[in-house]
Amino acid sequence: MQFDWEIWLDTNISPAIAKWMNEYMGVPVKSSYSLSLHSLTDLEIYQRARVMNKIADNAELLLPKEL
Repeated sequence: MQFDWEIWLDTNISPAIAKWMNEYMGVPVKSSYSLSLHSLTDLEIYQRARVMNKIADNAELLLPKEL
């Protein structure tokens, strides 16, 4: 099955989990280490995902600060 999206796992989640999800669940998953994003802030990762036309779902970055 071809997916139009992929999951990017946060730096604090082991790259082994990404490998497991790829192999056993059949979904496209990449670790922040394989994407060379592990040294970036959440906002920088979100901006990178938007530029690459990836779906970025991070409610903390999308919600206004006063909420």
